[in-house]
Amino acid sequence: MLGLWISVDAKRQFSSPYLYMGNGFNPITGFDPDGNRAYVEIDGTTVNITIPVIFTYENKPCPLNIQKDVMAAMEKGLSGKFGEYDVKTTVVRGAYKGMMANEITIQSGNGRAFANRINGTATLFEGVGKESFKYTSAHEGGHLVGLDDKYVGKNIPFKGYEDNLMGKHGEWDLKPSQVEEIFNHPENEIHEAE
Repeated sequence: MLGLWISVDAKRQFSSPYLYMGNGFNPITGFDPDGNRAYVEIDGTTVNITIPVIFTYENKPCPLNIQKDVMAAMEKGLSGKFGEYDVKTTVVRGAYKGMMANEITIQSGNGRAFANRINGTATLFEGVGKESFKYTSAHEGGHLVGLDDKYVGKNIPFKGYEDNLMGKHGEWDLKPSQVEEIFNHPENEIHEAE
């Protein structure tokens, strides 16, 4: 752990002129074990995204049915025809091709879901209702692959993002520019066909 804090970040992902992993993060809670959150394969306009995840449920193993619901929602929300891009997202349990998994914590009850793509964590609340839980799973999955919120305040979408997964609760579309955000996000491992 100390090595991550004092060593130069080889992929130059962070904005600090010092290029060290810490870059303003707490060295105890903020870490970057491998620099990647999703594995992205690009072949022209065909895009395959793989998101490795692990689950906990209130600090114990997460029930399989909840894991399946979250994984299916993330795959649905981050897959489809978005402009010229045909995107297929697959969510897998555990490490993938040497990448550590993103950690998804499920809590009972209601609460505001959140994700931190820097340390690859997301917290979801299952007590928000089945449809809301599915949408929220997809939305927070969007953060894990590098997408930003496209709303202000209490879910008021930015202009042009009224039907967008990252803009309005309950919507599932993405813009081609958001697919390109995933390509360009330094925490994703990108592989382009030759």
